[in-house]
This record gives sequence, C-alpha cells and structure tokens, in this order.
Amino acid sequence: MGSLSKIESATDLKTMGELFARSGFFADSREAAQAAVKILAGQELGFGPFASMTGIHVIKGKCAVSSTLLAAAIKRSGRYNYNIIENTDTAAELHFTDSTGKKIGVSRFTMEDAKAAGLTGNDTYRKFPRNMLFARAMSNGAKWFCADVLGGPIYVPEELGATVNEEGDVVEVAEPKRLAAPVAPKAPEPVAESPAKPATSEAAKAFFAAVKKAANGDKEVAGTIAAGVCLATGVEVADARSGNLPDEVYAEMVKAIETQSDGGGK
Repeated sequence: MGSLSKIESATDLKTMGELFARSGFFADSREAAQAAVKILAGQELGFGPFASMTGIHVIKGKCAVSSTLLAAAIKRSGRYNYNIIENTDTAAELHFTDSTGKKIGVSRFTMEDAKAAGLTGNDTYRKFPRNMLFARAMSNGAKWFCADVLGGPIYVPEELGATVNEEGDVVEVAEPKRLAAPVAPKAPEPVAESPAKPATSEAAKAFFAAVKKAANGDKEVAGTIAAGVCLATGVEVADARSGNLPDEVYAEMVKAIETQSDGGGK
C-alpha cells in the first residue's frame, strides 16, 4: 500500500477494511467487508479512509453521510458551492451555485416541514433544531442540484432513523450481528463467481468479468468490490447477481469498478 490515506487497489481496500474492523472503534463496522464498503463509498466522494469511517454509515442498506461531510464534498468538488442564507431554530435556507457563482437552486427546510414529516418527536430536533434543519436542507440541495458529485443516492443519517448529536454525527446505530466465533472476516458472496442465474445480457457479463478482474481472482475481495459498487450505485446485490438489470445500470457499475482500479479517479 503506497499511502495509508489512499486506497489504490482491491488488496489495499481489503487490508484497510480489516485494520479498521479489528480496531474495535467503529460499532457499525465489526467485519472487514462492512468497513471496506464505507471506505469505498467515501472514496467515491473524495474522502480518505478515516473520514469515511467516521462520517459515512450504512443504514438499512443505504449510504448515509453526515451533513458536515456532505457539505465538504460539495465545496471541494470545484463544480458547486453553497451559501447559507438563513439558519435559525425555525428554518434553514441554502442557495446552491455553480463554479461561476451563478445560483442554480434553493433548498429550504423549516420546522413546519419537519412537523409535517413527523420528525419533531425526535429528541435531537428539540435539542438542536438549527443543526437538524441545516442537515435536511443540505441533503435535499445536494440531491437536487449536485447529484453528479455524489455518484448515487445519498442521505443524512437522521433521514434513515439514526440518532445524531449536535454536529450531525451518528451516536446510535443498530450494531451489526457479530460472528459467533473468532474466525476470519467473512465477505459477501462474490458476484463474479456465482451469479444467481446466467447473465442475460452482454452488459451483465461484462460486469461479472470486471469484478473478477479487479479482484485478481480473490473471492473475498470480489465480494467486497461487488458490495461496494452496488452501494455506490444504489443497486441491491441480489438484483446485480440476477443478471437482469438494464444494460445502462451494469455499464455504470463497470465504470465505477474501472475508476476504482485506476486509483479512484480523484
């Protein structure tokens, strides 16, 4: 591994995932594959392993990014920026701009919106209303106006039911089921080696081949790569394995794998 802050190969990803999982510092990543998926998702946004481990969470099978990390991703993209127009206990309004400074959209989230969505029963909204309203305005604006920076469906943790603190960082996440005995970390079943049924299109076959090539024949690494790419593109692993997704979806996943193999493209 050339640098501890950069993942340059599938082997680096596996090694880094094992390191973070064994540290015991991350309650939602007790297994190497779970840590690797978070690291891969963070790299897609341009963040290093530690920032990804602390700011990204997989909740209910979806990728959740802290509002702080999400804001940083937008500002450092070079393509977009945002200005805080209002940030009070009753409303948050953000104006999003392109690289020239031209306004491209407005994201506003109010306490009335929170009430309508049934969010105000959450303790965090009562204790830190400004922070929670900002997080929702940021999440909505990012999805509406900066989708190409995110590379897939992105949420802030509280949108998926997680308990967060004043800074929007997760403080309570359902802990993944631990293995019954201390055995080698178990990765998801590799997509490339045993799809649920034969691929029905050349695009699907190309995806399976790309996973296998990127993993250099290592089944555990193949499973990690497949799970990470599916998460980043918003695809269920089972659907990818079926071989029946639209060609353009498989093409997008192949592109993500090739970008990862080239060092993340960032």
